[in-house]
Amino acid sequence: MPDIDHLRQLVAFADKGTLSGTARELHKSQPAVSLTMQRLETEFKVDLFDRSNNGIALNDNGHLAVTLARHVIEQYDSMLASVRQFDARHRSIVIAACAPVPMLVIRRMIERLYLSVSVRQILDGDDALLMRMLVSGDCQLIVLNHPISDKGLTCVPFMRESLTLAVPKGHILERFEALHFSDFNGYNIVLNPDIGFWMDVCRRHLPASHLLVQRTSDAFGVIAENSDIFYFSTSQSRDYAAKVLRSDARRTFIPIVDSEATATYYAVCRIGRSPSLTALMEELGRFGIQ
Repeated sequence: MPDIDHLRQLVAFADKGTLSGTARELHKSQPAVSLTMQRLETEFKVDLFDRSNNGIALNDNGHLAVTLARHVIEQYDSMLASVRQFDARHRSIVIAACAPVPMLVIRRMIERLYLSVSVRQILDGDDALLMRMLVSGDCQLIVLNHPISDKGLTCVPFMRESLTLAVPKGHILERFEALHFSDFNGYNIVLNPDIGFWMDVCRRHLPASHLLVQRTSDAFGVIAENSDIFYFSTSQSRDYAAKVLRSDARRTFIPIVDSEATATYYAVCRIGRSPSLTALMEELGRFGIQ
């Protein structure tokens, strides 16, 4: 049987129409692609191309080979995905979430409920991507910041998180009991790099601020601890943060009262596709909105 990579090159040639275009698409040299086409003809034991001074073009045999190759590739990819998903469901639980704190809450629950199961975490603020991952089986559970009522899905609200601004003691803003984003739009703010959808919230509401996104969480912690630059926190995130940020005596944590500064999180999984998650979803239902 032809090598699956050779079939992919054949399909790419059919889509691009030239050896040079195929080579560019696949990041290969043109001679390498040409050699693959010759090897395919050897394996099929028929001519697949008409040749001329201008290059090669698929003949009727070639067009049939491409049609069948597309089917073989689809079946091959589906086979790999099915086996990998089967293994993932039985050896690990993959969580994909729009924010870090609810993902940590769920991870702790999983580690308590399923002692022999490993947990893999994916953080991404793109709701559409999270839904595609759930539907495709690339993850067993996602966390969104809004409810969803799609048929075949279970959706459980389990916690709420609200932003606060960490303001240095003595700063003019410290006298406020609550703030709107507009009150500090224009100030420098240091951000942890891994905050999911909160990054988009900050960019939307603070267009005049310099958002100093750090490369690592450790770098964020160092700056937050040793400077007077504002940073965001929540009571929930401080429960999971480095010790120094849990009770920063140099700062006052002022709640932000804009509606987008508060998020309710929903755990979502597929009905019947993840029976192993039954205990977890029941636990989340009992967890209640915090």
